[in-house]
Parts: sequence; structure tokens; C-alpha cells
Amino acid sequence: MGIRTKLVLCLLAVLLPLVAVSSFAISLLDQQLVERTESALANTRRLEAARINEILAAYANDARGLASGAHIRQFVAATNTYRRTKRDGGDLQELQGMTIGGYDGFAIVDQDAEWPLQQLALAAQRKAGIVGSEVVELKLVDDSGETLGETLGYSWTPADPSLLTQTLRSVKTRFGDAFVNDNGDQRLGMMSPVVSDSGEVVGAMLLETRLGPIIDLVSKHEGVGRSSEAHIAQPTVDGHAQFITALRFDRKAAFDKVVPEAKHLPIIQAMDSLGGNILHARDYRGVDSILAIETIPDTGWGLVVKIDQAEAYAPVYKLRRLLIIAAALSIVFVLVCYMFCLVPIARRLKRTAVAARKVMNGDLTTRVSDTIHDEIGHLAGTIDTLARELEADQKKRTEVEARLRHQALHDELTGLLNRQYANSVIQQLNADTRHSHTVMFLDLNGFKDVNDLYGHAAGDEVLIDVAGRLSRRIEDGVTLARWGGDEFVVILPCCEEDAATEFALSLHNAFDEPVVSSQGVHKLSCSIGLATSSDTKSLDDVLMEADILMYEQKKRMRQNRTKVNMAARTVERALKEDRVEVWYQPIVRFQRPGSYDLAGAEALVRVRSREGGIVGPEDFLPEVDSRELGSELDRCVLSQALGSLTRWNETGIVGRDFKLSLNVTAQSLNDPAFSAILNNQLQIASVSPEQIIIELPHYSKVDPMVITHLRMLGVTMALDRMGEEPANLGQTSRLQPDIAKIDRRWLGDDVVAPHMVSICDELELKIIVEGIETREQMAALHALGIKYFQGFLFDRPLRAVDFISRWGESSVHGLGDRLSNLGPLRLVS
Repeated sequence: MGIRTKLVLCLLAVLLPLVAVSSFAISLLDQQLVERTESALANTRRLEAARINEILAAYANDARGLASGAHIRQFVAATNTYRRTKRDGGDLQELQGMTIGGYDGFAIVDQDAEWPLQQLALAAQRKAGIVGSEVVELKLVDDSGETLGETLGYSWTPADPSLLTQTLRSVKTRFGDAFVNDNGDQRLGMMSPVVSDSGEVVGAMLLETRLGPIIDLVSKHEGVGRSSEAHIAQPTVDGHAQFITALRFDRKAAFDKVVPEAKHLPIIQAMDSLGGNILHARDYRGVDSILAIETIPDTGWGLVVKIDQAEAYAPVYKLRRLLIIAAALSIVFVLVCYMFCLVPIARRLKRTAVAARKVMNGDLTTRVSDTIHDEIGHLAGTIDTLARELEADQKKRTEVEARLRHQALHDELTGLLNRQYANSVIQQLNADTRHSHTVMFLDLNGFKDVNDLYGHAAGDEVLIDVAGRLSRRIEDGVTLARWGGDEFVVILPCCEEDAATEFALSLHNAFDEPVVSSQGVHKLSCSIGLATSSDTKSLDDVLMEADILMYEQKKRMRQNRTKVNMAARTVERALKEDRVEVWYQPIVRFQRPGSYDLAGAEALVRVRSREGGIVGPEDFLPEVDSRELGSELDRCVLSQALGSLTRWNETGIVGRDFKLSLNVTAQSLNDPAFSAILNNQLQIASVSPEQIIIELPHYSKVDPMVITHLRMLGVTMALDRMGEEPANLGQTSRLQPDIAKIDRRWLGDDVVAPHMVSICDELELKIIVEGIETREQMAALHALGIKYFQGFLFDRPLRAVDFISRWGESSVHGLGDRLSNLGPLRLVS
């Protein structure tokens, strides 16, 4: 037995008696406190039960006193005899000479009345009030239970139908159930038999007494302690318990809370505990409590006086904590003495020996870390120095080997697998001829521009970001490697071409968001070529085929991008050099045959070339419609168009009902800030939103929230080229425009044109027909009831100055005559 074991035995010899004595003391205190608490609760319960019984006895005496009054006995007996004779078919002539009342202030009773003793009941009520009784309402019945008279506020119906029979048979006053009347008053029902002078039970008096004195008595216990309370419950007909007093923690429980008999809670037991009992159980809240219960014999009520165990045992808990703290401090003192004497020396020696053994077995990470300057510390330091030097040498060797292995198989920049590893995978899969394998070549589009414009450092950042995006989309078992430059290879073992195509689409989606580097934001895409092996095509052939397909796709994309870039550059230069122009085409309104007026105009964007020519929107708008450049173009058009409208309004060139239609790109109609931009432009130009019409494009989706904000701004919404495509009709119901501009393709269709007009009428849309070129078209549209027109028949798009000179207020008065004089040669293509 070592010295350490001996020290432990000595420590136990000291600690065990200390713990035993403390536990015994706490147990003794627990027992004494429980006995005192139970005794106090039992005394309180007996006192409360005695007070309740005293109140109930006073109620019973008052009831008997009222029921035994001379008039009550005489009148009830005579009336009962009359009704019994009449009910049994006896001879009523014998009773004709007998009258009831007529003296002592009582009128003669009409025994055939429904309630013959009504005045007697009221007199008894007055008497109860005079003598200071708690009786508030009463009712007189004969021996068959039929009403002889009752006070005006009487409302009690006994919950137990047999209570009247029991009262008449036992000739004793009995208590009924407690209840709440229609006025919210708490009452206790009672019955007292009415006995004639001859000793015969001839009826009963049913009384309602105040329940308040009993409830007030019980509720006083809530002021003692945090959880102590007393409450009463009465048995229901089906054996459950109904609280008739408010609970301390449930003020609405009185006459609302019913405890089922099956739960067997203390309140249920209290209704069957004559003589009283003490329980340790959970109360109505489910909280552990000490409860003194007793049954009130006259009413069958269950009385409960309780306190939470946590509050009752609080002194013991506090003392227990003190004893535990004292015992713990004693234990700590002994342990400190033990730990700071011999144990540290023994532990240091053991730790040093264990560390030396581990170093000898090859575990070079072990350290003794003993910093005490003595013989043991010197020995521990020597072992630590030896282990540290050996570990550093081993770590360097391991790092070099791991770095060499990683460099041999991985790309240094991106951390992806390299070309050498990809070739080894391909050679392994070449041996598996039972399955088809797919190889993808992926090349970045636009990466050369990043290198050329921002430098190779930015290019490296882009490659690292792209490698991360692709890695996150690579599934288990799939190999992703950097082949070289901006080329990547993806190898999909046991993968058919259809599944590989879907996977390639997911890789395309990795470039939906632009790549961010320290030099800026770069919009890139990728070209992917894929091929799948077969019985006649090895993976070497597949690799070459995928490479060729990738370069073919890249070539096509370069050609498309060149066209888009040319259009975008044209618009960019025009914006910078102020060569963007807004032209206007009139929209006329039909008044009556031969009479038209100017309703508005559509603003159309044009770009003037450096040589002075005009570039139409069809040559550049599709390429910039969904790009940020489209929003910049919209802002330029808005500024010019609203500036022109402001000048026209101020000089009276156009009327205030003049409407200006603006075409907006899909980029702006999906920009949450567009409505704010438009509002700011309108305020700067002092133009009312009611004069503005925003034309929604028929070919692209529009953010409904942007449309909502524009409507709130007050501008009018028009759907351009309605019906040009089948899906365009769905836009009508989804966007709910105010105006429909019907496409010119339907003007010559006698079937579709009326149908389109009918749809617009049902949706309450104003119609503007575009592309009017002949008088015949006008005549047909007049027949359909259309009033707004736009087209070359009236005029082609004009510059602002030409538009005003031809269509201003000073020029528009002869519009009808001018149109009448227009011949077929007026039309232009």
C-alpha cells in the first residue's frame, strides 16, 4: 500500500463521520418541521371548520325560525289541506267555511290562485331582514313540491332533485348547493320543513342565504405567506368537485372550475374526510403542497387548508444549505491540506515517469511542463527538451512529404486537382468498359478581358473564386481538375450523357452572379463541351471530342457577344456624347366623323450616328433592354421627354389633358428604385403624373411591386402590342393595365379584332390601335367603337420641334380637314 493510498484512507476517516452527522441533523430538522407544519395546518383546519359549522348552524336556526312561524304553519297547513283534497277528488264543500287570512294584516287567501301564499312569502322575507338574518330570498311549497308563494328575487333550483323529499321525510333543515344567481350574487340554498300544529309535515320553506360570510372567512388565509390559502369545493350530482371560493392563483375558479372525480386530487378526498386528514400531494396547480382537509358534514363540502412545500420547508432548506456549506468548507479545508502537501509531489513524480515512458514509445507530443525549480523540475525540463527537439524534426519531415504529395496532384493557385491527377483518373476509368463515363471541358468566357484590363493578380482572384463555385457544385465521386489557364475538366464516372447535360446546366448556373475581385466586379460565363464514352469510343477520344465541342461553343458565343457588345458600345458612346434623341409620334382622338383632336404622343428613342444618320431602337434596344445600360438610357429619355413636356405645358402648346407615353426597358421595370427615379424627374420637371403613360413591354416579365409603386405615384399603365403572342394575353390579367395598345397584326382580321375589342371592353381598358395606315382601317375601327389611333396615316415619328410645328395647339385645329385631304400617297412604309 503506497503513501497516496494511506492518505486517502485518512481523509475518508475524517470526512465520513462529518457527512454522517450533517445528514442526521438535516433529517431530524426535516422531521420536526414537517410535524410542526402539519400540526399548524390541522389546527387551522379545525378552527376554520368550527367557524363554518357555526355559521351554518346560525343559518339553520334562522331557517327553522322562519319556517316555524305561526302564520307560516297555519297558512301552509290550510292551503296544503285544500290542495290535497282537490287533488284527491275529495269533497271541497266541507272546506268552504274555512278561510285563510283576513287578520294580522293578511288579506283573505284565494286558495285557487297559482301562488296563494305570495304575500306570506314576502312577509317572511321582511321578517328575515328585520331580525338581521342572512336569508335574502325564500319560497314556500306544499308537501308535493308545488309552489305556494315566493319572493321576487328567488332563483334557486336544487341540484339534487331528491333534496325536498329528504327534508320532508327527515323533518330536518337541510343544506342544498351553493350557486350564483343571475345578478352574480353568490348564494347558499337551504330547505326547512313546515310542520302544522298537529305535528304533520305540510310543506317546506326553500331559502337562499348569503354565501359571503363563509367565503370572506376562508379568503383571509391568503394574507399569510406566499402560497398559503384555504378553499372550499362542493360535490356535484355526478360526484365531481366544484370550487365555490376563489383560488389564490385562479381568481375566476369560483363556480367555474370543476375537478373530475377520476383525478382523485386532494379536493376530491376532502369531500370524504370526516374528522379531517393531512396530505402531502400536489394541489390544483400541480405544485407539491402540504394540505389539511376535512368534510363539512352539514353540506358535504370539502375544506382544504394548504401551503406549498417549498415555502413550508424554506427554513430547513436554508439551514440545510448552511450545513452543506459548512460541511463543504470542512471538506475543502481537509482536501486543501491534503492536496497542497504530499499529493503534488507524488503527482509530479508520476507525471514525469509517465511522460518519459510515452517519449520512449514514440509519443513526442507529451510534455511534463513542470516549472518548479527543484530536482523534479530539472528532470522534467530535460525530458521536455528532448521530446520537443525530436518532435520538431519529425514535424518538418512530415510537412515536406505532405507538401510534395499535394503539389504533385493539386494546382498551386486554386487548390483543385491538377492535370496529372485528371489523366490518372481517365486511365483508371479506361479499364472499366462496362460503364459509360463522361468528360466535360469547361472554359471561361471573358477571362482574357479581366487579365488584359485589370492585370494577372485580378485574374488569379477570379480563378480562385470560380474554382470555389465549381467545387461547391461537384458531387461525391466526381473529379474536378484545373487543366490549365482558364480551362477546367470534370470527370463523371458511370454517367450517361443526359445526366451529364443536366449537371452541365448546373455548372452554367454557377456564373449567374458576377465575380468580385479587388479590382471590381466581372461578369463571366463559361463554354462547356461534353462527350460520353461507349464500346467504340475510349476516354482518350472522349477527352479530345469534349475539347473540340467546347471550342466550337466558345466560338459561337464570341460571335454573339461581339454583336451585343457593338450595340452596347453604340449606346454608351451616344449617351456620353449626347447623341440620344427623343422623337414623338402623335396619338389622335376621334370626336365625330371628320373631327379629330390630339390626345397625346408616344416618345420614341433614337440614336444619331457621328455621321448624322439615325439608328432606330430595333438595332440596339434588344441588346441593352435587360442590362444596366438600359436603365441609364431610360433616365436620359425621361429627362428629355419630361423637359419637352414642361416647355409645351408652360407655353400652352399642348393642353393639360395631353398624355405622353414613355417606353421603358425591362431593366428599369424590374428595378425597385425606378418609381423613385420617375417621381424625382416629375418633380424636377413640374409635370403631373396624370400626364404620363408608362408602356409595359409585351416580351418580358415585369416586377409587380414596381407596377404597384408606379400606380401609387399616379401614372397610367399601358400594355404595348397586346395579343402579339398568346402569353401576352395573360399579361393583361396579371398586370391589369389601364390602356391596351392593340398590335397592328390583328387590324385586318375580321374575327380576331372584334374579339380583342370585346376583351378590352370587359376589362374596362381604353384602347389605342397602333399601325393605322389606310382609311379603310379607320372605317372598320370606327365601326368597332374605337376612338384612339396612332400610325403613319396621321404622321411618322418626328423630332420635338417638328412635332410641335405640326401638332401644337396652333396647328391642330385643322386636323380633321387635313386628314380628309390625305390620300393614299400620304402613307409611308
